[in-house]
Amino acid sequence: MGLFHWCARLISVLGGLTAGVVAPVADLLGLPPVPALDQPALRAAGAALAGLSIAAVFAC
Repeated sequence: MGLFHWCARLISVLGGLTAGVVAPVADLLGLPPVPALDQPALRAAGAALAGLSIAAVFAC
């Protein structure tokens, strides 16, 4: 596994952990969602992108 693959996996893991921790904490603190980003189409696109990135990590 080369440096590129190692860095890509590290960035993917750190990004996932950050989003997985920050979003629930913001919700618990009662922070309102960003209206421009709180759209069903963007949520679906984000879920699809997350799924593709997970598949890409395991494929490489």
